[in-house]
Amino acid sequence: EKVFKPWCQSRAAQLFRFAHRHFAAGEGRGGVIFQFARTSDAAEGRWPADESGWRYLPQRSIGSLGIKTNHVLSAVQRYSPQQQCVVIVLVKEAKFDRFYFLNAPKGPPNSRR
Repeated sequence: EKVFKPWCQSRAAQLFRFAHRHFAAGEGRGGVIFQFARTSDAAEGRWPADESGWRYLPQRSIGSLGIKTNHVLSAVQRYSPQQQCVVIVLVKEAKFDRFYFLNAPKGPPNSRR
């Protein structure tokens, strides 16, 4: 968590756009999923650097990940897709799961609304 949370926050706008693109394309509510076999993979920062290595799963498929706790599933049910995205981290070795809500990026300072 000490490594992943800052990584997520530094890429919040990109993660939100990635998730929202999938939501808007008809995949519905879901989350950006990062899965690791070992804790050391996550701790050493072995994150996919670009979107081609990222994975979006719709809500109906998240149950197939084998998440034992309901907090992740309920996060996907309650977030606001227009304002937030859900990022889910799974580490198989530690039976660890976490989720983060990331807010939509603010528009450019000179943008018209």
